[in-house]
Amino acid sequence: RLDRTELHAPFSGVMGIRKVSPGDYLMAGQEIVNLEAINPMKVAFALPEVLLSVVQRGQNVVVQVDAFPDEEFPGEIYAIDPRIEASGRSVTLRALVPNPGGRLRPGLFARVDIIFERRENAVLIPERALVPIQSRQTVFVVENGIVSLRDVTLGGRRGGDVEITSGLSAGDTVITGGQLKLREGAAVVDAEKMMSPGA
Repeated sequence: RLDRTELHAPFSGVMGIRKVSPGDYLMAGQEIVNLEAINPMKVAFALPEVLLSVVQRGQNVVVQVDAFPDEEFPGEIYAIDPRIEASGRSVTLRALVPNPGGRLRPGLFARVDIIFERRENAVLIPERALVPIQSRQTVFVVENGIVSLRDVTLGGRRGGDVEITSGLSAGDTVITGGQLKLREGAAVVDAEKMMSPGA
């Protein structure tokens, strides 16, 4: 009978604050203490059903929590629910996030960014720099104080920026405002250089 007084958890973890005191009479099923497995952490989140075709197990994610607002915690998707939620038309996913220092805790609200693809040295410009002309996408580029109109090919978009896959190089100067008043070959002056001391 004494052997039956020992409780063995099916996993390793960290014990929380006990909810009973020595000498208390315990009922069957009564909660004694919570045990949390915190390394790695499991993060559950949902995505709209339209993104189901571009997510897969093993995909990298980056997790942010309010408790550590300036830090990012990398993880990996390990499970995708086969059922689509009828109410919100979303799919539930779970990711594993390494937590060796135990800083992340169960119950934290998390924001999850999924990394679909990494492209080194991608050229990004503000979307407001684009000048659509019929089926073409163009931008005004400044070279040696002269404006020229250049055709560009667009890639992905992110937070008000758009990737340029061809037509621009890193370091090119593009105009992001007042394009309606511009014409090809017009001369422009850098206002910041004019206002700087000694200019």
